[in-house]
Amino acid sequence: MVRGTLIAGLMGITVGLLAASAQEKGGADLGSLLSSEDTRTATVSRIQAGGSRYLPQLLSLSRNPPPQLDSDELNVGLADAFGGLRAVEAIPFLVEHIGLRRDRVVDLRPWMKTPRVVEDTFPAVRALILIGPRASKAVIATYSGRMTYDERLATVFVVSQIRGVPEAVPFLRSVAAQGGQEGARAEEALRELAR
Repeated sequence: MVRGTLIAGLMGITVGLLAASAQEKGGADLGSLLSSEDTRTATVSRIQAGGSRYLPQLLSLSRNPPPQLDSDELNVGLADAFGGLRAVEAIPFLVEHIGLRRDRVVDLRPWMKTPRVVEDTFPAVRALILIGPRASKAVIATYSGRMTYDERLATVFVVSQIRGVPEAVPFLRSVAAQGGQEGARAEEALRELAR
């Protein structure tokens, strides 16, 4: 009886370890696909079609990225996937990477371009906008002077693109009062929200 219980327990542990190993391998494979510009778009489409079943694996990749992958490229892919899923659970990751640029060639003036160009340049920005009001509230709550210039402008941009957030107008007014490029963008956003 004890021997049978011991064998059943060991078999259960073995099956569990094999399943965890397969999941890790699947996570690494998914990470590789998201990290490559050649496979990213098709992979994000597959994730969207699969719905939330991929979300645990994506969140795991965002917390524990495989060391062999380019972290910036993986984060771009994760932002695209989270945006496609409109994954509220990914808001902290997206806020943390709000200034992440899609391309390594740095455009020094992306903020002077159309909203579409800004969203194409900053994948986490696009994802936050797709997620909507909860994302806007999160970026408002994390806005601070400790952010980089791009991160602060990205925050103002996200808030300006999402309707129906009562905190948006007071936030944008306070940023507008600070002046500078951020203030100018906030004033522009206030005019846009008033339309």
